[in-house]
Amino acid sequence: LRQARVEEAARAEMVEERRKHGELLERLELAIQHGLLSVVVQPKFDMNLRPVGGEVLARWIDEERGFISPAEFIPLAEDNGLIVQLGWTILEKTCELLSRAKAAGFTVPPLAVNVSTPQLAAFGFAGDLLETLAVFGLTPEDVNVEITESVFSRDMTQTKAILERLAETGMSIYLDDYGTGYSSLGYLKALPLTHLKLDRTFIMALERDRDDVAIVEATIAMAHTLGMQVVAEGVEIEAQWRLLREMGCDVIQGYWSGRPMPFDDFLEVVQAERAACAPDDD
Repeated sequence: LRQARVEEAARAEMVEERRKHGELLERLELAIQHGLLSVVVQPKFDMNLRPVGGEVLARWIDEERGFISPAEFIPLAEDNGLIVQLGWTILEKTCELLSRAKAAGFTVPPLAVNVSTPQLAAFGFAGDLLETLAVFGLTPEDVNVEITESVFSRDMTQTKAILERLAETGMSIYLDDYGTGYSSLGYLKALPLTHLKLDRTFIMALERDRDDVAIVEATIAMAHTLGMQVVAEGVEIEAQWRLLREMGCDVIQGYWSGRPMPFDDFLEVVQAERAACAPDDD
């Protein structure tokens, strides 16, 4: 009898989890369709701590559940065919913000948007992206794309053709989360990548792990040889920044230098740096 009750409780719990999952999926679909997602920007800094760009990150605050972590809703979108639509939603919001800022007279460093492998592989992606930028009065230099190593599991001929078309326009292409998946020197050499983003797992213990130091140093040297700049993700403390600067890293991104923030706050960070660097008229 006790075992039967345990099994019944387990079944009830499973049914409830499925119900919640289905409800969340439905709410996410509606949020994407009605533009209810928002974006924040995490700044990127050169090794002298000058802002050189930012990464756009999706945020979802549901009217019933409140803040829902990207770690929850992005995999949900990936598993249920919503990730392409989500990607375009975030791209268009990014273009709106950049267009508004430029119209107001601001000079804004490029913003990077994450492009999922299904979105990149969708028919006409490169043309649609360039057309979207043109509609908002932007250039390919205004927006960077960040792809992950999962693109290496796709048709490399098609992937290369898409990325080469974008690179020919002057758009920067970042390989995100380097070292966590399908790393291949052959792929790095073949694709027109401009930046390599070292995954945070190699940075989080950098100041005390000799193996991580060796990996990071070797990766920076390799990337520079291939003509790419290196971005270190997940920089959390000053000691990591100092080590990375000594190694010749080009850009850092992380909570130590700048947390994700609203776009207007990002503009303030950029303008404050420009004001500090402006020549004194006196």
